[in-house]
Amino acid sequence: MKTMIDTLKTSVLAFVRDEEGTAMIEYGLLGALVSAACATALGQLGAEIDAIFAAVTLILTNSLP
Repeated sequence: MKTMIDTLKTSVLAFVRDEEGTAMIEYGLLGALVSAACATALGQLGAEIDAIFAAVTLILTNSLP
């Protein structure tokens, strides 16, 4: 008959050997890295688009009589 300690030991060993959650954590970290890269790129792109619109606004303002 298994004692409570044997059952606990078996459960802990099964949890430690289980690697299914590892892949999910890796995918989560990869997703976070991709999200951070996209946010950085869009931030840079947004600044460039803002500069383009400012230049167009300046040209249009200066061309008015």
